[in-house]
Amino acid sequence: EGGAIRTHVVDFLILADELALEPEAGDVIVADGRRHEVMDLGGDGCWRWSDPYRQTYRIYTKDIGADV
Repeated sequence: EGGAIRTHVVDFLILADELALEPEAGDVIVADGRRHEVMDLGGDGCWRWSDPYRQTYRIYTKDIGADV
């Protein structure tokens, strides 16, 4: 009756200086020929600071397929 849904979740660490704006849900990161959609992780937002100096974003994404 029920089916399983599988999602491959990938976190990216990106220096804040390399982005013009804060990441938002729905943004897409292309890496290694794959597309990754930025997503809200359990109501905690789609990113958090990865270091105490607030220089690096940890961005939550899900793999949405090959980059074409």
